[in-house]
Amino acid sequence: MMVDSCRQVVALLLVILLAVCHSFSSFRFDTRLHKRSEPVGAEDSSSADVECPPADGDIACNAASSYRTMDGSCNNLIHPTWGQSNQPYSRLLPAMYDADSRDDARKVGEKGFNLPSARKVSTTLHKEAVETDFSSSLTSMHMLWGQFIDHDFTLTPQVDSITCCNETARRPKDCIPISIPTNDPHWGGTGRTCMEMRRSKAILPDQCDNPQREQFNQLTAFLDASAVYGSDDDRAAELRSFTGGRMKTSPDSLPFDKPGTACKIPSIYRDRRCYAAGDTRCNVWPSLISIHVLFVLEHNRIADIFYAQIKKTGYLSEEKADEKTYQETKKIISAIMQVITYKEYLPSLLGEELMKKFGLSLDEPYAYGSNIDPTIANVFATAAFRFGHAQISLGTTPLEKNYVTNSSRFVPFEEMFNQPETFRQNGGCFPFLRSVCIEPALRIDGAGRFASSVRDELFGRTFDGQALDLPALNNQRGRDHGIPPYHHWRKFCGLSNFSFTDMPDHKKQNSRLYLKLYETPEDVDLYSAAISERPLVGANIGPTFGCLLGLQFQKLKYGDRFWFQSENSYPNPFTSSEIEQLSAISLSRIICQNDNYGQVPADVFKVGSPLVACDQLPSLDLSNWTLD
Repeated sequence: MMVDSCRQVVALLLVILLAVCHSFSSFRFDTRLHKRSEPVGAEDSSSADVECPPADGDIACNAASSYRTMDGSCNNLIHPTWGQSNQPYSRLLPAMYDADSRDDARKVGEKGFNLPSARKVSTTLHKEAVETDFSSSLTSMHMLWGQFIDHDFTLTPQVDSITCCNETARRPKDCIPISIPTNDPHWGGTGRTCMEMRRSKAILPDQCDNPQREQFNQLTAFLDASAVYGSDDDRAAELRSFTGGRMKTSPDSLPFDKPGTACKIPSIYRDRRCYAAGDTRCNVWPSLISIHVLFVLEHNRIADIFYAQIKKTGYLSEEKADEKTYQETKKIISAIMQVITYKEYLPSLLGEELMKKFGLSLDEPYAYGSNIDPTIANVFATAAFRFGHAQISLGTTPLEKNYVTNSSRFVPFEEMFNQPETFRQNGGCFPFLRSVCIEPALRIDGAGRFASSVRDELFGRTFDGQALDLPALNNQRGRDHGIPPYHHWRKFCGLSNFSFTDMPDHKKQNSRLYLKLYETPEDVDLYSAAISERPLVGANIGPTFGCLLGLQFQKLKYGDRFWFQSENSYPNPFTSSEIEQLSAISLSRIICQNDNYGQVPADVFKVGSPLVACDQLPSLDLSNWTLD
């Protein structure tokens, strides 16, 4: 292919290559002018195997390209690696690993005492949620959308699949298992005393001129629909049909993935096929598969319209028409995801005050900032954006077209994890999407409660009965990544001090629980403390996580050269009319025009929203879209 020949010449004739590639950049699948480096590390290697990521000087960019690169490079023309996949996370505060270490997971507290078991922290601070803990305002779609976009911009690989809870063998250095107390409320008396956990893969101290252990992100930082399309050229190519700009599908669903993927199907199922998507975690539960299916369907719906328009002109070959259609459609899907996130998802999460403080409303004037680094912060990926785990409900009931249960049964979450067969057995995409559009999420109200399916039974069927505890994993992962304790982040956000006698954003009865666990307030883990804060007025999150979320989403908006509202930072941007149309789109409309029912809740994020007809919701007029 032409792009391969360009890459072969690049080492000797870079100046000539820039001129040559400029003339056909609008049809390039990969607009970078360097050979794509291998990923920083594969999923089955140790930290010692990690390769150094590219530096800014290693990448030559084509400023004339109208489209994003698949790996996020060259979004910033001055700093081409900002937001690129397989780059280290950024740090908002210096890492705090174990005492006198630049590498070891934090195990010892401020006064030299061992930190409490992350499992003990979880069972002490996070009681089991019940039906009275449902939100009165947010549906489970709010949780699902958060998971979907999280899988669009964060993925931290782990080291080899190693056994860490073997008492008789020497424990590998990349193990960070979680101890389970003998009086554990769930596993006490079962003989289980250890929960498996491996360290995140990382660039080690003094490796790649790095002063300390740094974890990295396998995905692009941008809200660019990479969950749909992939974060590298190879994955993107696997998902394309290369016909008419369309994505591959299986009947009414995603294409099936190759055997041997990370999807672990319990042996009790005969049909153990997994689906393939831009993000490898799409099989985690049926509703997540469904939202992936929805956006592939929407891509193909738009692509069919665009391809017909492009072919009418007759000036492009089949190959170039396919490429043009794919890129223009991908550009719209990315914009739609940005609109849904900033217009529908974030306001109900952060509230009006934080939306205004960080300039997140789509009504705010937009200007791209080349000095804004959108790289995902370690604390955002490891703690703050994991807040949604507390929203995970007790299960779901797939719904018929009229949004009633009919013959469908309630499916507990523990029966859905990594089980795409459950997706197929219950009607596929839309029964699960309809259910999350009306079923409430668990509320975040300062009680810090979690569903038992994620606190006690996470992936239990997948891992031969050795279930995991998600809040415990989050705290232990924070220690693994050197995330500073809670009080440091309150100071970072300009919030008042935290002590066991003065907990301004927690319920008063919580103080005795923290005293039971920690020797000093300086040791308190960020995740559990922040997720247990009382929500801000008009928001569904507390002040500490609200601060960290607002800051990251601010950077993702203003540090993205290809942001949908930008009219002058890249070639061939959306027109003012197109931006206006995109800004009016909603997730309800995307669902309705791909489901065959014809009605949908007017606001799929809001509990109790009435059903409306599709034609009552704004849509895109693609007949006059700019395709030059």
